[in-house]
Amino acid sequence: MLRKTIVGTVAGALLTVGLMGSVFAANETTAASPKTKEAHKAKIEAKAAAKGLTLEQWTQKHQAHKAELEQKAQAAGVTLEQYKQDLKTEKQQRKEVKQTKLQQHADKQGITIEQYLEKRKAQHAEAVKKAQELGITVQQYRKQQTAELKAKHKAERQAKHEEKRQAKLQAKKVAPK
Repeated sequence: MLRKTIVGTVAGALLTVGLMGSVFAANETTAASPKTKEAHKAKIEAKAAAKGLTLEQWTQKHQAHKAELEQKAQAAGVTLEQYKQDLKTEKQQRKEVKQTKLQQHADKQGITIEQYLEKRKAQHAEAVKKAQELGITVQQYRKQQTAELKAKHKAERQAKHEEKRQAKLQAKKVAPK
């Protein structure tokens, strides 16, 4: 009996000491240390500087963006966290679709995705160079190239159509009535 009482008392004391230690530990970790605050502030300042903004400007943009997300989430009838999760899911789906399209284009040409991307980068670099030579934007250059290509195809189709028409006329002239 005495043994049970001693064991029970010791177990209770150990449990109490353990709980007290975790309470104090929780108090210590919940208060952010100055180093953590400084590191966080430095990280935010670096993000702001990377975008060419002051800390205040970055904070204002961040708060405006957060408010916009909250409004969109409310309009969608979901929580902010659910809305963010939905955005992440949509982004992942777009990424997968893009990867699939890249794979299809690469397969069509019989090359790897990396080779296909390198080829596209080279084509873009060439377009940038030619656009600069002409003193126009890349978009304007691409529109111009597309228009020229369409005109070329149209002329080829018309020429082919004219050949067929002439062949039919010749066949009618040669054929006896």
